[in-house]
Amino acid sequence: EFHHEIKDLWHSSEGNRVNIIAPRGHGKSSLIKFFILHHLFFHPSPLKVIVVVSKNQGHAKKILDDIKNVLEYSEGLKTIFGYWGRESAERWADDEIVLKDGSLITTKGADMQIVGLNWRSQRPTFVIYDDPQDTKNTLNIEQMDKVLKTLLKDIEPGVDPLQGKIS
Repeated sequence: EFHHEIKDLWHSSEGNRVNIIAPRGHGKSSLIKFFILHHLFFHPSPLKVIVVVSKNQGHAKKILDDIKNVLEYSEGLKTIFGYWGRESAERWADDEIVLKDGSLITTKGADMQIVGLNWRSQRPTFVIYDDPQDTKNTLNIEQMDKVLKTLLKDIEPGVDPLQGKIS
């Protein structure tokens, strides 16, 4: 039920931001991977620029690794969309991939710049900010404000104003 509610919210055309807050163990990171793949294959822009942001780039790279495994090994995906793995990609690195259609999936830590990111004249069409809050940065209002500032001043201004989405 929870995942269906999130899916419906994410597909809603009411805005370009979706904020999902739920306790650990609810499969939010699993849904993020679904949203990335959905955006890659169904977003109308011919060139997608997807940015995976987490508290540190290492966590964002783990999400990218899971996406790469799906693109490389999923027989279901190959049946529907053809092969999108390493051999068809323009670039296949640990921190970013450039796929056969020129779309970019890149990773950033929360302290890394997103504003100004422009790939082949395309600003980010989808930014995922995974687990921005934890037990260390929610101890007081100043720390929580810093997370919000990162989102509103460092991430949101970097997204394509016409077709970009932040989750």
